[in-house]
Amino acid sequence: MSLVVFDMDGTLIDSGAEITARVLKAFASVGLPAPSRETIRANVGLSLPIYLSAVSGSDDPEVISALFDAYRAAAAASPPGQMPMFDGARGLLERLKTRPDTQLAIATGKGRAGLDKTLTQNDMTSYFASLQTPDTNPSKPHPGMLHSAMAACGALPHNTLMIGDAVFDIEMAKAASVRSIGVAWGLQPVEDLAAAGATATVTRFEDLYDLIDALLEDKAHA
Repeated sequence: MSLVVFDMDGTLIDSGAEITARVLKAFASVGLPAPSRETIRANVGLSLPIYLSAVSGSDDPEVISALFDAYRAAAAASPPGQMPMFDGARGLLERLKTRPDTQLAIATGKGRAGLDKTLTQNDMTSYFASLQTPDTNPSKPHPGMLHSAMAACGALPHNTLMIGDAVFDIEMAKAASVRSIGVAWGLQPVEDLAAAGATATVTRFEDLYDLIDALLEDKAHA
């Protein structure tokens, strides 16, 4: 059994603009200077408290708690449709879903409530056999989410692929002895993903299925 694990933000979901808007609102509401957009994007993928500490440069629990509450308030006030699927994402998931020997999973820095909301709004829930979040696992790049997904799906590291747009995804995959594909349409430069040790990178969504197929087939005949 093969397992293909996807990150969400910047990989399947076009959420960069919405995440940036929420962060800027959160910082403004607590009276902190706004972080740069580069800093906002570079840390997406971490669990929310760790993410807010990274973008604020603070480890003060009161500051992080205030930002956490402000970010959640901004998220709750956001109208539906602000985090749509990338063009090509649904077609890819449909093709992978038809493979009799392949299961799909999510490993995301989103909390479970936010993940469920995004999946429901985009009618994506039925594609995935396992949903892994920081609610029940350590934050990326710890390999816990991949270990949990593999355990839930009965997959082994050599039959598992991690697909993501962040260095944290690649580092998590390496820590779990799982191969990885870095995508170029997300929140971090694809060159950084290659430098972090991605097994392969891809610049167009329409090429992703064939790359997944080739890597899974290569391992099946190894």
